[in-house]
Amino acid sequence: MCAKKFGALIPKKFLCRYPLDLGALCVGIVMTCIMAVIAIATVVQIIYVLDCNKCPSFAIRNCCGYSVTAFIYSIIMLLVHAWFLWGVSKCKTSVILSWIVIASMWLAHTFCLLIVLICLYSADASFVSWILCLLFGIIAIGILLYGLLVVVGFWLELKSKKSSPLPA
Repeated sequence: MCAKKFGALIPKKFLCRYPLDLGALCVGIVMTCIMAVIAIATVVQIIYVLDCNKCPSFAIRNCCGYSVTAFIYSIIMLLVHAWFLWGVSKCKTSVILSWIVIASMWLAHTFCLLIVLICLYSADASFVSWILCLLFGIIAIGILLYGLLVVVGFWLELKSKKSSPLPA
């Protein structure tokens, strides 16, 4: 019963018009671009933090440590998304399923990080800014969740094609 309800969420077409394989390819490209931007942003952050003369050395070490970790994580995710693009082009269901699991964890991680950062900075920002950040964050998470569901639909489509016998 629960599977039927979940199945209603999975799109049959990408943006109600295009095939799911094109949608999965677009999702992979967008996710790769997001990771590339994050990797570049963390490098820029490291450069600016190391340039700070007024910051205590402990704070610089902590910030650089977190930024280097974020950079390494971004590069690993960039490689995972490149692997996913290869899997989509070769119709590899195991690669696509692995990407679904990894991307789901990344999306959950991003959502938790969004909530934590909004809570941390809520005292520094006005109420309107806080609401706008929350709104745009939820919209971004919703778009990424839709992309994930498109890939799940593509995986189900591939799985059903591979399990059905070919006509003679």
